[in-house]
Amino acid sequence: MTDIVFHEGQNWFNFRVAAVILSQDHLLVQHVEGFNFCFLPGGRVQLMESMEQALQRELREEFEVTLPRTRLLWTVENFFPTPLGRYHEICGYFLCEGFQIDQPFPLDVSWTQGKSTYYWTPLDSLPALPLVPSFLQEAVKALPAYAIHLSLNELA
Repeated sequence: MTDIVFHEGQNWFNFRVAAVILSQDHLLVQHVEGFNFCFLPGGRVQLMESMEQALQRELREEFEVTLPRTRLLWTVENFFPTPLGRYHEICGYFLCEGFQIDQPFPLDVSWTQGKSTYYWTPLDSLPALPLVPSFLQEAVKALPAYAIHLSLNELA
């Protein structure tokens, strides 16, 4: 299938899903080599694929996980800069409950797959982390009871 992403010059559009994975007051984050920020694990939605199907596929590919329960927390339309150019992104952020990993990843260990490094960050350390979008630094500490739509502009 085809990922829903395209660009015109230095302007990109991206349709993505991301996982909010919490364990013992820690959040799982991802950092890609060459970027000066980190973000939540996930990936691009493919043409004719629902956001939840995309999340299940991406996490199965990255971590070989079984996700018995997911719940949409936020849909975020975000405009932000990256080393590749300016992005216009729509992202669905899902709470992933019952996260089961075939090989356990201890909270004090990071692991690398390709150009990505994954690690657990204590929730009280999030304000010092270059996590994008930045609203997540506080939002993951008080999850909404129902899905919320946000529009953010981080280009300014």
